[in-house]
Amino acid sequence: MTTSAQQITNLIGSNTALKAYFEGQKGTWDDQVQDAKNDYNDLAEDLRSVTAQNLFIDQISGDDANNGSIGSPVASVKQALELEAEFGTTSLFFLSNYTETEAIDFNYGRYQLRSYDTENQVTLKFAAVATNAADVPAQFRMRYSANTLLMNSIKLEAAPPDAAVTGANAMFVIGSGASLSLRESEIILPAGSTQTVLSLQTVGSLSVSGVITPAEMPGRWITGAAAASDPAAIPKLAGCSLSSL
Repeated sequence: MTTSAQQITNLIGSNTALKAYFEGQKGTWDDQVQDAKNDYNDLAEDLRSVTAQNLFIDQISGDDANNGSIGSPVASVKQALELEAEFGTTSLFFLSNYTETEAIDFNYGRYQLRSYDTENQVTLKFAAVATNAADVPAQFRMRYSANTLLMNSIKLEAAPPDAAVTGANAMFVIGSGASLSLRESEIILPAGSTQTVLSLQTVGSLSVSGVITPAEMPGRWITGAAAASDPAAIPKLAGCSLSSL
């Protein structure tokens, strides 16, 4: 087969025209890609606004008849959980010091509890709670798999001794697959208090970072961990993972 000079010229011309076409289209395609990225970012922001919820709690001036906004805070954690969205992460911001006197069951989901003003941390005080013999006496209870609770920038004060409560009493209890994280907070142990931080029902996870603790803290992290072996034995307890102590 013989290729003429004209055919070669035509081929070069076609290649040049094709190159020019793609170069011309490149700008259009780049615009379309950028438009798609912008649409994705807008959608992601919309989803975050739907699946993330902020609720505010003020035990001093709040009211459980309020809607939980910063201008209309509720008075209790229990009521805040009644207002939470079905999906996503729920952040509960404390506007004032708070004392919890009930056992609170968290719903299935992800939660963050923190001081609204992180420079002036509020104190979350626990009160020993009496429960039935078949239950675990604890203040905040996360029983569902994949429940996560982050306590951030807040002071946690253990319950004072209470003769009406028998058995081990804990600030938190977590069920199978649930996790508790303490970040940039402080734990306060009143004289005579025997309340631990955590009671494990089955396998759970505890993560601690940047938490200030008193000298009496050994033996008070997890119910059943002896002071002599705490925290060395804690990773062996029900598969619990404890870090950064």
